[in-house]
Amino acid sequence: MRLPSAASASRLPSSLFLQPRARTRCVPSSSLACRASSSSAAGAGDGGSRKPWLFVGLGNPGKVYQGTRHNVGFEMIDVIAEAEGISLSSMQFKAMVGKGRIGDASIMLAKPQTFMNASGESVGQLVSYFKIPLSQVVVMYDDLDLPFAKLRLLPKGGHGGHNGRT
Repeated sequence: MRLPSAASASRLPSSLFLQPRARTRCVPSSSLACRASSSSAAGAGDGGSRKPWLFVGLGNPGKVYQGTRHNVGFEMIDVIAEAEGISLSSMQFKAMVGKGRIGDASIMLAKPQTFMNASGESVGQLVSYFKIPLSQVVVMYDDLDLPFAKLRLLPKGGHGGHNGRT
């Protein structure tokens, strides 16, 4: 089963990712509401600078996995990168990384180059090094519990059929 290429995607609605004024941030929740925060958006103790959002697309490296359902996270990162003009040009902590902005929000896009079940190694290092609050990490991956082409946004979730190494 092949996925559509990133080139066929239309521009993402920037308003989806915009952060309102300082001390407020949008977080995925059942009501999709914005809630106030005194920690990450205004950056307590970091001079008031905002921490970036980290968008991670999970998949497996290599041509054999390219275009498969298992690499939908990679495809989503490619679509966002193309739509927002962000280049995934650096390799940091075993991930292809790009930095940019969507509206007034700083973002980092990452495609870990470890195999999917070992992606926590890469993502954990990115989060730790850049001091990104977990509430500003969005992970995209295929979920075997959902029908093909269904999308679900959750503030927390399970393993989605990915049970790690056996």
